[in-house]
Amino acid sequence: MRVFAYAFKAGKWVETPRLSVRDVALLVDTEGRTIYIWHGPKSKIKDQNEAKKLLLSLRDRYSSFQFQKVSRNPPPELQQEIKRLLGSPLGQGRTRVFAIIGMIAGLAAVSLCIAVIYILYTGPLTTPPTVAWLTNTADYNVGYLEVMMWVTGFSMIAFGVSFVFSLLSKRWFLVITEIIGVAFGVFLILYVDFLRPGLNNPSLMSIATTFSLFQTLVLVLELIAFVPFLIGFLAEIIRILQEG
Repeated sequence: MRVFAYAFKAGKWVETPRLSVRDVALLVDTEGRTIYIWHGPKSKIKDQNEAKKLLLSLRDRYSSFQFQKVSRNPPPELQQEIKRLLGSPLGQGRTRVFAIIGMIAGLAAVSLCIAVIYILYTGPLTTPPTVAWLTNTADYNVGYLEVMMWVTGFSMIAFGVSFVFSLLSKRWFLVITEIIGVAFGVFLILYVDFLRPGLNNPSLMSIATTFSLFQTLVLVLELIAFVPFLIGFLAEIIRILQEG
């Protein structure tokens, strides 16, 4: 069976490679000369009625085809085609598991990014923070920087795992946000290790001002690394709820 799917969108039929449970669609079997009318289990009555009106003109145009409404128990071949068309990127079975693993790994990466921000503004050693962040030579505390970099490295690994599983489940927006997360994680490590402003020989600014700018830039890099993923994550949750 070779089937072409046409979903009812904005008052017209549009060919589509994929269906959702909210669609009203026509499944055109060119071999069997049959056009199946399919209503998704969550499709709106309004869309069903509007689509029904357009069917009248289609019956005249495709008079050689038989029109048939899809029953609750369609023939096995048709049922398989519908299942394939409903195989959204979130999918079923293994694909769905991949998507969920990717989203969980992404959340773990976000948690680690937030941990870096916490370390950035609290310091890992002693109080007061202005002492914990600096050494006796008015330079950065090496332990402080190392803790941030280790946590950043683990967040990049988590984003990498999330990227792999999002790629397998074809969650393209999440894939992009995870690339952003890894890229800015790499830049953050390079900045802290090689590009950070020196504190022992401040030229135009005081040590406190220079260090404050260092904190601000690290904060901005961390936010850029994980905020896009959070937006994508919320969008995917909404999509899951809509697809049912």
